[in-house]
Amino acid sequence: MIKKLLVSLFVFSAVCLFAAGENPEIQSLIEKLGSTNPAEANSAASSLSQLGKPALKALVEALKAPFPTPKWASWALGMMKDEEALDGLAGALKSENEKIRSFAISAIGEIKGKKAEEILINYSSDEKSLNREDAVFALAKIKDKECVKNFRAWLKDSNPKVRGEAAKAIGRLGDTESVNTLVEMIKTESDQDVRVRIIATLSSFSDPKALTAIRGYLQEKDENVKINSICALEILKDHEALEALKKLAESDPSESVKKAAEKAIKSIDSPSQK
Repeated sequence: MIKKLLVSLFVFSAVCLFAAGENPEIQSLIEKLGSTNPAEANSAASSLSQLGKPALKALVEALKAPFPTPKWASWALGMMKDEEALDGLAGALKSENEKIRSFAISAIGEIKGKKAEEILINYSSDEKSLNREDAVFALAKIKDKECVKNFRAWLKDSNPKVRGEAAKAIGRLGDTESVNTLVEMIKTESDQDVRVRIIATLSSFSDPKALTAIRGYLQEKDENVKINSICALEILKDHEALEALKKLAESDPSESVKKAAEKAIKSIDSPSQK
């Protein structure tokens, strides 16, 4: 095993030396990406990103190296924001290492552009892909309204993490047309984290339907859903929710819910907010 690893490292060094055009500075920095010292690897990645095009090929080759080199290479390529790195990063998505996939996804999102979006959409849409929720998150950071239809489709995905990220993405895009979908979604959503994410998303809209839905969630049995709904109504300063909040503060069986309701009432009903 050790012999194979040494051979692998030797081959990798030789390939990177070629990719770096025998530039000793780039080669030295590439080697530091594999350092066990995060500060050293981080510094090397930052320096490589600043070098730009001359370091591009070496960084793409570094994506094939043993971990942690690909992690820092992806980070550098993400900062470089050069579309020529996208094919190499797309290849890194096939890695067996979760962290390598995650950093490659993040880098693709940072590069942006139509090709980057296409890679992320295809990856997120393939149920065999791993780290799909990371890809949905990266795509949401691009904030391209043309991707709304994809986020809506992922609200029905079998993976709850993907559904949660899709809900958050719709909130980022401010797509009021999706409010009805989110309002109805929580009625059948079984995953608690996703339900909480939907409430948080709805609280970012001023749509009356969103407010009405959040008030309705105060009747849910799930304690976390109640508390998050209370917090959302407090943030939105919803005076129409005061009566329902007072009932919770007086008679809810959960002390946590009572405290959250009491806090929300004071915040909403304070003179400075009227």
